[in-house]
Amino acid sequence: MPRFCANITLMFADQPVLDRLAAAKAAGFPAVEVQDIWGHPLDEWRRASEAAGVEWALFNVPLGDFRDGGPGIAAMPGREAEFRAAIAETRRYAALLRPPCVNVLAGAPPASVGRARLRDACQQSPLRRRDARRDRRPRRGRGA
Repeated sequence: MPRFCANITLMFADQPVLDRLAAAKAAGFPAVEVQDIWGHPLDEWRRASEAAGVEWALFNVPLGDFRDGGPGIAAMPGREAEFRAAIAETRRYAALLRPPCVNVLAGAPPASVGRARLRDACQQSPLRRRDARRDRRPRRGRGA
């Protein structure tokens, strides 16, 4: 049976974002998703989710300049350090909020960035490091 979560970036938009966690719970959602969690300090999110009694389903890694029309930072040549910093900050938030998943948006590289350069940037991703993999939780139904 699927578990449903409320995407509070889009739902309950008539309320301040931190109040949307309680609105989601009141509407019957046991968990929430937020696309851009980075507008509020971690402790504010923690307090709001504990007060509302909701779990975290998902949030996104920082988007860099993606929302402003830029290419983003994930797997972008020349932005590896920025992506590593984003992953470090994401780990800090995830350690406290405990979502089972974190979303990495691929971004939109300009056509001038060739596939080989993108592949090289992916190979350097902090998500590929051995110590990053040890943080993964086993997926249900797929074994440990």
